[in-house]
Amino acid sequence: MSQKSQPLHKQVYEYLRNQIIYGKIVNGEKLIESKIAKELNVSRSPVREALRMLCADELLVDKGEGLMVNPMDYQTSIEVYESRIALEPFAARLAAERIDDVTLRQMKECVDSIEKYRGEVIEKNYALIIEANTKFHALISQACRHHFIQKYLDNNQALMALVRNNEFYQTIHEEDFIDEHAAIYEAMAEHDAEGAEQAMRKHVTTDYEAFRRDNQESQRV
Repeated sequence: MSQKSQPLHKQVYEYLRNQIIYGKIVNGEKLIESKIAKELNVSRSPVREALRMLCADELLVDKGEGLMVNPMDYQTSIEVYESRIALEPFAARLAAERIDDVTLRQMKECVDSIEKYRGEVIEKNYALIIEANTKFHALISQACRHHFIQKYLDNNQALMALVRNNEFYQTIHEEDFIDEHAAIYEAMAEHDAEGAEQAMRKHVTTDYEAFRRDNQESQRV
């Protein structure tokens, strides 16, 4: 779990949140308080509080049969994408103005990690790509240094991970996906606020349109 200096319920929360985001606890899976407490060797009280926090994040929902990982229906997924379009381009603008060299190096590592898979079948490297992509966007959220935007983005990115886990990241179109991340990084490295905003808007809009197209096509099959 997380660092021991954190309260126990926050350690449980961070552990479960990561398990959900990275698909180790899958969409629609039920979470049972007593079972989690036994697995983590903690009392039920911190687990109960952690589950409450995950419900507040909407990573868990109660469908009347107990708590489960948000199954992310089509309309909910669309709204998550639309929130990205509203928030992430402006966050990228702020981040380009405020980002430090350490964060830039970390972003470059993410871009390099994704670049390694150019020409390969993305399915084989799904978990590694998701990890690098999630970190890339989290670094931009961190670098924008805006408390409320970062709070909303962090929650949106967690729900976005559920969309990808649910659909097996249909919206990655390999060459575009790789090149778009590189373009965002390059604008950040040059502290080009306008360029970073435009590159991010192109990226999230392309992602959104691909998701809609892929789902419309699957419904016609």
